[in-house]
Amino acid sequence: EVEPSSKAVSGFDVESYATRYAGNTRLLRLRHIAKIEPSLAATAYQLLVQEMIHGLNVALYKELQADAAAREHLGPLNEAWAEEATRRGAAENDSFEVQLSHGKSSAAKEAIRQAYLGIADVAYRRGDGPLALRYFSRARDYCTTHQHAADIFLRAIQASADMRSFAQVTNYAAKADPMMDALDADIKSRFSASSGLAKLDDCQYHAAAKLFTSVAPEMGDSFNSVITADDVATYGTLCTLATCDRAECRRVLEQSAFKNFLSLKPQLQEITQQILATRYGEAMRGLDALLPELNMDLYLHRCATELVGMIRERCIMQYFSPYLSVHLGSMAEAFATSLPEMESTVAALIMKGNLAARIDSEKKTLHVREAEQRAESYRRVLELSSSYLSEMKALLLRLSCKQQDFAVRNKHSMMGVLDSGSPAAASYPDAFYPGGNMQDSDAPVPPSGFADGLM
Repeated sequence: EVEPSSKAVSGFDVESYATRYAGNTRLLRLRHIAKIEPSLAATAYQLLVQEMIHGLNVALYKELQADAAAREHLGPLNEAWAEEATRRGAAENDSFEVQLSHGKSSAAKEAIRQAYLGIADVAYRRGDGPLALRYFSRARDYCTTHQHAADIFLRAIQASADMRSFAQVTNYAAKADPMMDALDADIKSRFSASSGLAKLDDCQYHAAAKLFTSVAPEMGDSFNSVITADDVATYGTLCTLATCDRAECRRVLEQSAFKNFLSLKPQLQEITQQILATRYGEAMRGLDALLPELNMDLYLHRCATELVGMIRERCIMQYFSPYLSVHLGSMAEAFATSLPEMESTVAALIMKGNLAARIDSEKKTLHVREAEQRAESYRRVLELSSSYLSEMKALLLRLSCKQQDFAVRNKHSMMGVLDSGSPAAASYPDAFYPGGNMQDSDAPVPPSGFADGLM
C-alpha cells in the first residue's frame, strides 16, 4: 500500500520524468506519483489519461476508475474509448492467431515464434501479465539463437517487474546465465540491472550494489521499459554507500565505469563526494533534501528511508573509528542533527553490535569499549595448544606406522588375507608382506598397543 508523502517535492517535473520511460512502466510510475504526492496528483493523472487513450490497457483504466481519489481527476468513465480499445486489442490478437495457425501448418519455427511474441505483446499492452508470460514461454520453444532466447527472457522480465513478481525476474535472469558469453554488453547489462531490482526489492542491498555497479554504460536508456540509466545511478549509489566501507565506495563510485552513470545525477554525485571527503553534515542535509524525490520512485519508495538511515549509520561508525572517546555534541554538530537524536542513533548502533563503544550519559561522551585482552589471550592459547596436540598425535601415529612398515600396499581387499587359513592368504603375493607370506613368523607385526598409547 502506497502512503502519501509527508514532505512536499518542489520543482519536480512530472512530464519530463515520465518521458524517460516506455510501455506500462510509464503508466505505473505516473500512478505511483499521483498516489504518493498529492500536490502532483492532478498533473500525473492528466498525463496518465493521455498515455492510456493511445494504448490498450483498459484494465488499468477501470482499476483507476474504481479509486475515488483517482476518479476526481480522471472524470467519468469513458465507455466509448474502453469499447474501442477492447475491439482493437481483440483484432490484433486475432491477426496473430491467424499467423500462428499458418506457421503451424507450414512448420515454420520462426513464423510460430513471431506469432507467439505478437500475442504475448498484445496481452502485455492490455495489462494481462500472466497471459503474456504464458505465450512468452511458448515462444521460447521455437528459438533458434541465443539472441532470440535472451529477447524473450527480457520481455518476460519486463512483464514480471510490472506485476512486482521479482521471483520470476530472478528466475528468467538465471535462465540467461549459460548464454551470457554469446551476448553483447548491452544485453548483459539489462540482465544485471533486472537482477539488481530483484535484490533491491528483497532488501539484499549489498548484492544489489554489486549488480547495479556492474552495469555497462552501453545499456544507457535502451531498457527504459523497466529501468533507465538514471535509475541505475540512483539505486547503485545508494546501495553502495549503505553497505560498503569508504575505500570500497571510492573504488566503485570514482574509479570504475559506474562513474559514467553517477555523472547523470549531479546532486547524488555531490553527496557521494561529501561523504568520501568526510563532510558528513553537508551530505546528510543533501540526503534529507533528496529523500522526498526518492520516495516517488516506483521501486525505491519502500526502502529509501532505510537506505538513507543505513548511510547515516555507516558514516557515524566511520567518524568514530579513529577516536578513543568523542563528545556526542560534537558528533551531532558534525552530522547536522540534535544531541538526543544522535544519542539514540549511537545507542541503536551499540545495541545492534555495529559499534564497540559505550555511552557516558552524564558527560554525553562516547567511549571505545576495550576488549578483555587477558581472556582473549588465554582463549587463543587454548585453541593453539589443542590444535598442536591433535596434529602431534596424528604425526606420531603416522611415524609409528611407517617405522613398523604397517601400510596397505595393494587395492585388493584384506578381508581374506587377514584370515591365515583362507585360500586368499595362500594365493596372495608374498610381496604384499615385507617378511614374506602371512604364515612367515619373521613378518614384522606391529607391537600391541602402540597406537593406543599415542591416543
